[in-house]
Order: sequence, then C-alpha cells, then structure tokens
Amino acid sequence: MRRSLLSLYIVIMMFAIQIHAFTNVLSDVTVTPAGDLIFVNNGFIELTFDLSRGAAIRNIKAIHKDFENTPVYRNGIAAVRGGGPNIDIVAFDIISDNNPWYGVALGARSSYRVVEQTSNYTVLEFSYTLGSPFPGLKVVKTVKIPINSFIFYVNVTLENTGSSQITLDLSGPWGRPVGYMIEIVTKMGVSAADELRFVMFDDKTFDIFSPDVTFENYRYESRVAGIGIFDKSTDSSPWGFMLGVFCLDDATISKTYGIWLERSAGGADNILNRIEFKAVTLNPGERVDYRLMFYAGPLHKIYVVDELGIPEDQYQSIFYDARFSTKPPGKEVKLELPYSVRATLELGNVTSLPLATIVIQDLGKINQVFYEINSSILDLRIWSNASYYLISIEPPRGFTKDEQYIYSFIGVRLPNGTFIEGKTVSVYLEHNWSIVLVFDVKPLLKIDIKLLTINRVDLPQQAGNLDIYLKTLFGEVIDRKISKTDSRVITFAGLVPGDKYVIVIPAEAGGYVINKVLINDIEKEFTIHNGQAWIVIDSSKATRFDIEVIYGQAGFTASMMYYWVAFTIALVIVMIIAVIIKKTRRKT
Repeated sequence: MRRSLLSLYIVIMMFAIQIHAFTNVLSDVTVTPAGDLIFVNNGFIELTFDLSRGAAIRNIKAIHKDFENTPVYRNGIAAVRGGGPNIDIVAFDIISDNNPWYGVALGARSSYRVVEQTSNYTVLEFSYTLGSPFPGLKVVKTVKIPINSFIFYVNVTLENTGSSQITLDLSGPWGRPVGYMIEIVTKMGVSAADELRFVMFDDKTFDIFSPDVTFENYRYESRVAGIGIFDKSTDSSPWGFMLGVFCLDDATISKTYGIWLERSAGGADNILNRIEFKAVTLNPGERVDYRLMFYAGPLHKIYVVDELGIPEDQYQSIFYDARFSTKPPGKEVKLELPYSVRATLELGNVTSLPLATIVIQDLGKINQVFYEINSSILDLRIWSNASYYLISIEPPRGFTKDEQYIYSFIGVRLPNGTFIEGKTVSVYLEHNWSIVLVFDVKPLLKIDIKLLTINRVDLPQQAGNLDIYLKTLFGEVIDRKISKTDSRVITFAGLVPGDKYVIVIPAEAGGYVINKVLINDIEKEFTIHNGQAWIVIDSSKATRFDIEVIYGQAGFTASMMYYWVAFTIALVIVMIIAVIIKKTRRKT
C-alpha cells in the first residue's frame, strides 16, 4: 500500500523564539488569458475558465509542488460529460427550459474583467446576458481567489434586465420545480469508480452516495449546505482529493431544492453531482443571488476540518483514510526549536508503531510542530522552556504501520507520574523532561472464510465464482470479495473490532447447497434471505474468525431431504386414495 509519510528534519537554533511552523509564501494571483480560456494561478491550484461556455470552469489542477507527479497535478480533475454534446468541463451553470436539457448558459459567451488584485487575493467578474427563451437574463459571477488556498468564492447573480417577466422552472419537463443549477463532473485519479459523492445538510451532517448510484434525484428542500465528489484512494494524491460546492449563508441554503446524481454520463468515465436551486420568477429589474464557496483540494484534516469547518467526527468517519500521508500538503516548515523533551510511547505488548503524527501547539494554537512517529522513543523539540503546550495525536484513532492493530491515543504521563487523559491534553513542559504518550492498542478483526464440501475439500469448479459480502447489521456493504474457482479461501481484514458484522454468501452454487457453518470449529446458525445465507458474527467477543461454510450436493441437504420426505408422503397418500377409489368402484 502506497504511503507518503511526514519526514521532519529538525533545525536546532541557538536562541529561543516563537515559531510559526506552517507559513505560506505570498505571491500575487496570476491571471493569464489565452483566447477563450482564462488561467488563474494562486500557487495551490490553477483554474481554467472558458469564456465561450458561460465562464464554466473547464479544469482545476493542484499545482503545488507537493502534488508533483500525481494525476491531479498532471491532468487536473476534468472529465468528459456526455449525454448530448461531450462537455469537457468540471463545473458549469445550467439555466434551461429543457431545449436542450443542459440549457443556454453553456453556449453563452462571457466577458471578464479583473475587479481587484492584491498580494493576498484577486477578484474576477464574468458576465453574460441570455437571449431566448430567457431574454434579458443577465448572469454575473464574481469570483474571489485567495493566494495559496484550495478555496475560492463565487457569487452568482441572476438579474432580469429585460422588459418581460422571466421564470426558471422545470416542473413540466423534469417533474420538479428547479431553476438555476450548478453541475460538477470529475475524474480525479485512475478511475472514477473510486469517487464517492456527498450532500452536506445545514446541520453539517452528510449523506454519502456510492459510484453505483446514477440517474437519481433527491429532494432536500432548503437543507442543502453543500455537495461534492471525493476520492479517498491515494491514486489521485497522497491525501486523496475533493471538489466541493458549499452554500455560504442561510439565504442561499433556503433556495436549494435538491441534488441530481449520475455515473458514467454519456458513456464516459466520470462521476457527476448537481446542486439544484428552487424555481424562481424575476420581474424586470429584480435579481437573485447565490453565495457559494468552492473547495478543490486534499482530504487532509488541516483543510477539511480546520478550514472548511466540517466536524471532526464526520471527517474521521467519511473522508479520512489511514493510507493518507500525515504531512500536511502545501505547508512549508520553519523550525527554531532549542529545547528538548523525550517522549516514550506506551503501546502495551505491541511493537508496531501507530501510523500517526505527534502535534505540539501553544495554547492559542498559533504555533505548532508535527513529528512523524517513527520510533517508540522520540526527541521532541519545543520553542519555549517551562511553558504549557497542547499535545495531540493525528489521527487520535487509527491503524498501526503493519495494519494488524488499531490504536487510540489515551493521554500523557508526566515525569512525576501524573496521568492527563484526553485526545488533546494541556501539559507543562520543561527542557530535558521525559514524558510518556499512552495508547490503547487492540488487534484488528480478521475473518478467514473457506468454502468446502461435506468431505472438507474445496468447493469444486462447477460452483463457479461466488460473490461474498461483508455488511453491517443494517445491510450496508463494507467490502466484497470473490471466491474464485482456483481458490476457495478469502479474507476480510483490517476491520475495527467491537461491532457485529454479517457475512452474506450464496446459499446454492452449481448444484451445491449450504449444509452448515462452522465458526472457530463451533457450528453456527445462519438464515436464508432471497437465496443468500446470512451469517452474523460478534467481534466484541473475538478478533480472529475462521469460518468454514460446508456445502452438500443438492438432494442430500436437510432442506432437500425435507422436500423429498414431503413428496414421498404426498405420493403415498395419493396411492392410498387411488386404492380406496378402486375398491369402491368394484363394490358398486
């Protein structure tokens, strides 16, 4: 598994001064026109606007040096969106009467101008005015692009500059009352099949949609605070990647109607998400505004949690992946750290180290340093002697480097034996002190499944390839494996212990039917649902499960025997009735 781990080389200085471990090097945002294309470079991302397509965003590239040689650096995140003309655009406006379905904004020619340019940000304005069927509808997009940021802001204004009332409403042709829309289409890594989609609600909870969900609309009226597409694999970058569109205020959220999802639109390799706003009617001179924030960047916590404001528990459960590099991308490290604190890791009897980073901050969280855990004893450097610091582990709960254990950071033990519990602890530190970082480490759940016949040999080839699913008790698919004809042993590994899981396996295969199930050599009950056997395991009681699924040939299983007996009894009854009828006829 590919990983890129944080490696900090500590520079010890002679004088103690406060440090800013992460500093951004300022440079002006550059705006470069090239025909119909406008390239905007802010040092972190490069945006390409297409004036011939209503100032749609044609591509976004992660151009910071930390992303070199990754797909999002080389190619950006653009994908072809078919379904009519091929639309090779990342984000575009839909203003439509369904003739064509994608509307008239995509064919509008936009003008642009630089409104403001400073050392910290640049503001651009794009505008176009539509003709039929929305004569006089002026669209103005004001885009603010900060320096050295994965975030940029877009304010969209629709204004009726004509003499007649204008209504955006697709209730008739689409069956839902939607008006202005923004569609995003991406391919971030090797395959769009790695990309998931989300909708964020006004309470900062999420719904997540797999790549398989397509041609579906969901109504979340006045609740959509954001939509996005994200790739948790490290194929796109060492930190994955996300494109998100977020509503900046309650007024914009109140205008939302729902979302539309597609996969492989027009037969191309892409993932699609669309935010749809409510139908709107504008009298001459009236206008409506949509205040939005775009994020095109990595799934590292320092950006997703600290800058986007997504709750940490949602980040951990939805966006975080243990394969991510712990080094925050786009940050330059300046260290002037003259004082030393020795930290020893307490991991129980486990020798494998947590795949994590130690974070040391001052109480105001202004200055911070990061240390990759690459030894059970580390020399931590601090910038002020005899001071209070905040110590945490990022992530606070995760996997060890050998992927055999799951760890949780518990707290810090001081030289005098005092133990301070918490995910982030406030501790007083002095030069040459020794502290202990305490972890709770448990083995990860591992499930080995063998498919056997009654004779305890592998299920034969005639049973074919079999899909085996690992699910939650609620039916959510966690993983899928294929038992192939050349090997009837599969493994589900790296699972968090403590929960109940369901193994779902075909009850019949190639003339064989499940006879019994053994878990750790003990026979286990199972249930049949729609031709699938459901086997429930409780990982709170064990972390290693050896499951043997025993198949018998059809006709020799208990269920088949039941039917055979029932058939035989019925046949005997029929024969008896026939004899009685025959005797009755003879008497008459």
